[in-house]
Amino acid sequence: MTVTAMETTERILEAATDCMRLRGLRHVSMNEVALHAGVSRMSVYRHFVDRDALVQAALERLSEQTTAAAAPFIRRRRTLASQVAEAATWVAAQGGRDITSDIATLQLAQAAR
Repeated sequence: MTVTAMETTERILEAATDCMRLRGLRHVSMNEVALHAGVSRMSVYRHFVDRDALVQAALERLSEQTTAAAAPFIRRRRTLASQVAEAATWVAAQGGRDITSDIATLQLAQAAR
């Protein structure tokens, strides 16, 4: 994949994440993501075969970013119970129940196992 293609993929994923935050996961469309990314709908389909693939990639990216941001706070706790408590506190401090916190909670719970 070329640098330009990677940059376009990142723009599309960022736009998809923004759209999910604004409208909710169920209401994200390929057209809306294309508009937010500043690319054509066809470009979105060149990078992601369908809406499900785009949503999956965006959620994985968001999960990785959230986990990386929370990890330093969680690692400073010694016991599993205190790590889970720290993860919950961190998620709550990020703004409550939105897509980010839902993904963070799932990812952090898996990481604590």
